[in-house]
Amino acid sequence: MFIVHAAQTAEPIIRRTLAGRIALLGLLSLLASLPASAQVCGSTIFGNGFEYGDISDWSQASAAAETPTAPTVFRIDSLALRDPHVFIDADIFGCLDGTDEVGLPGADSVNDLIDGFLNQDGDGDGCLDTTTLIAFRPWVATDTGTETVDFRSGQCASATECGPGDSSAGSRTLYSTQAMGTCLEPLVATTSGYSPTITSSDAPCFGSVIGDASLAFLGNIPLNLQDVQIAAMFSGGEPPSNLVSGLLFGFLLESEADAFILPADLPVVGGQTLSSLFPGGTGNCAAGDDRDTHNLESGWWLYFNFTASAITWSFL
Repeated sequence: MFIVHAAQTAEPIIRRTLAGRIALLGLLSLLASLPASAQVCGSTIFGNGFEYGDISDWSQASAAAETPTAPTVFRIDSLALRDPHVFIDADIFGCLDGTDEVGLPGADSVNDLIDGFLNQDGDGDGCLDTTTLIAFRPWVATDTGTETVDFRSGQCASATECGPGDSSAGSRTLYSTQAMGTCLEPLVATTSGYSPTITSSDAPCFGSVIGDASLAFLGNIPLNLQDVQIAAMFSGGEPPSNLVSGLLFGFLLESEADAFILPADLPVVGGQTLSSLFPGGTGNCAAGDDRDTHNLESGWWLYFNFTASAITWSFL
């Protein structure tokens, strides 16, 4: 769904009470790029017979026995932009909210497009088009300390069977868990009252601070985001079978969005700036202004909710 490139951070956990605004990383679609030794999904794709790159990159080894322990891995299977919404100038049809329902015959909304990237094999290569994996190394029960978590691209032959993608594309950081309270919620005075509202991540849950990250928007449009955080509620036992009420956010600078030109082949908005999609951005048709200020710079906190399901970890 979305590739994350981020600097490592030592921050252990999102605070239980957030005194500010969480941004929903709205339009993330992680590109699942094939490693150099790969053939196609369904084949043995990793040249070392185990996984791409160093064995420690995805598995935790015992210091005594050097025996790799498989991580608990989840695939993000739904992702929805919640705030801000995307508005497009559809000529004679007027200014349309294209986030959930465009209102034009045959036109896909932003969230419909994201769902397609996540759950379809549009190019027929045997892999789901876009895969983001969350790998707990290891998963720990709530309130039992801080451990390591990876956010990586992956390759999935089905919705439940995946292996690692390009090991250079991703982020490793720390996470903590909570048995009570809220791991992540929208920051104060940074949302615009859209429906559906943003869902917070309540206990039992995990939270993690990723830091600055570059995330792919609708498959191949890079978003350079600041102060990215992620959290979700555990569901379905120990270890959990699902992550629900997931929340992911980051801050997009207006200057970055102004400088990025959308690909010419995109319908309606091709050739326009990225900032033209969001209320308050140059050329956006919406009457309102959803811009925020972060570290004295203008931009948008992007909020998005997600769910994820445990997958069978294999080497395809």
